[in-house]
Amino acid sequence: MAERSTRTAAAYARRFATLKAAAAAAAKTTEIGLADLVDWLVTVKRPAIRPASWRQYRAAVLAHLEWLSETDPSEAEQCAALARYLATPPADEGALPRRTSAQKAKRVETRDRQKIVAALSQSRSRHASAVVDFLVVNAVVGLRPVEWWGTRVVHFLDAPKGLMLRVPCAKVDDLRGLAETRTLFVDTPTDEWFDHLQRWMTRVEEAGSLTTYRSILAAMSALLRRVTRRLFPLRRSWPSLYSTRHEAAALMKAAYVRAEGADPDRGRAMVAALLGHATDESASTHYGRPHRSEGNSGPIVPSPAPTEVAVVRRKYRGYREATEHRPGGPRLRR
Repeated sequence: MAERSTRTAAAYARRFATLKAAAAAAAKTTEIGLADLVDWLVTVKRPAIRPASWRQYRAAVLAHLEWLSETDPSEAEQCAALARYLATPPADEGALPRRTSAQKAKRVETRDRQKIVAALSQSRSRHASAVVDFLVVNAVVGLRPVEWWGTRVVHFLDAPKGLMLRVPCAKVDDLRGLAETRTLFVDTPTDEWFDHLQRWMTRVEEAGSLTTYRSILAAMSALLRRVTRRLFPLRRSWPSLYSTRHEAAALMKAAYVRAEGADPDRGRAMVAALLGHATDESASTHYGRPHRSEGNSGPIVPSPAPTEVAVVRRKYRGYREATEHRPGGPRLRR
């Protein structure tokens, strides 16, 4: 059997136990044989899951089969046969419905934005202008949509155009969250962007409650979904409200990580602070993958508070130490 780390072996064992329980529940029994488990996995489970999930399930079952063959040689022949059965050709991935997250574009191209804004300008929906304001504003600061509720905008006394945003972090815990709030400085906002920001903040304040604000976000998302499906019917992913967070992260990384002369380590910490992450791992892995042609700057790029950048570094070490021996390794957050 191939050498595996203790962490990987434990993860496989847990996954195998979960699969066995699911197969038994599907068969309406409390116990299920190994052959029946594999048959259920191949004939029932596999056609309904994606290849990446299948590979994880298969690896867990194969690990159990290898362990059983070594510990009980009398089962080796059956285990080998079941392993061959697990090599059944995969289901047609194209026939599977795409995950909701997979339908969301990671960026909003300039040409697409122009088409979306034009379409929304013709819409009779009372949320149309709000969607436009949000797309423009959040493409710069990259807040999670729900974080606008509770966000405060403060003007700099010594810079007529300078702004400071105090943002409540939506994902906070002792290890992975940055803090209860984070700070974004926008030193030189354009007049157009500032106008969109004022209108958007007015809409947020008029919501009156978080429940109402969430319902407004849902209506905005539904409107944007209808518009983008109509404009781009042949695509497999479409811009969403959350796409603007990825777009902002790309500009932040271009300015602080990829720019000539930048310190990549500090730059990643700065991006993490701006996005509300305690570590720079998720910002580096999941967010902000700009095209090479984008250069190293955007029209407006906010900056973080230095004290919050320092928190990212301290918490990153604590996070690594706390998850070093966790089965399955660190789990990243968006």
